[in-house]
Amino acid sequence: MNLYLQAYKPAQNFTLAERAEKILRQQRFISEELNNWTWYLYDKTPIDLRDDACYELIYKQAKRGMNSKMAKITRYHPHDIPNLQSRCLFYISTNFLPEPFLVSHHLGYNGEYSKNERIHINHFHKTSALNNESTIKSLARKIIKEYTPAVLYVTSSKYILDISKAPDDIPRTGWITYVDNSISLPNSMPDFCRTEQLTNGTLFFTTDGMFNEDNPHHIDTALKLSKWFEENKVKG
Repeated sequence: MNLYLQAYKPAQNFTLAERAEKILRQQRFISEELNNWTWYLYDKTPIDLRDDACYELIYKQAKRGMNSKMAKITRYHPHDIPNLQSRCLFYISTNFLPEPFLVSHHLGYNGEYSKNERIHINHFHKTSALNNESTIKSLARKIIKEYTPAVLYVTSSKYILDISKAPDDIPRTGWITYVDNSISLPNSMPDFCRTEQLTNGTLFFTTDGMFNEDNPHHIDTALKLSKWFEENKVKG
């Protein structure tokens, strides 16, 4: 089962230098939480997030792809704000086939097709050391605290692609869903799942243990929460 985590919030315009700085900071607090400091870039270059020298490699990643399919090449400088988002991938191993556990950051520009920036963490099942309830819940809480997303969710690919038929404008469900206080919620919380009020938002847990897409009760609760969001016009 492929569990993944996604956190997002409204995108802002950042310079290339600011993008690299934010990606470095974000990957560092993720590395701290996972106690894993060595990662690999898309070309299998190893990178140690404790070393400040890695900023230059991340900056190159933030700038990469800005001229894809462009007839006229633009020479971007650190204080430029390209009208595209930057993307940076961090792989936990060099065994890319099948895809390993990875963290991706997408940020830097608020445009027609990039209203949100996000952190996406995928393929938990590819590393047994991280594919457990304690690690995933702690990582979700760390990202909520440090990244302050508008929405965060942990779910499975099968649930989202094959089971859930929810509208695109409500928070995704599955195992864990978080919405911050900028998103209006009804006064009464659902009684079919556990909720937890945090300083800046609300957490919803459809099951206390690991989510299992083959467990009918887990699926039923996730679908109920999705319906609850829809009926109460929770947008996120």
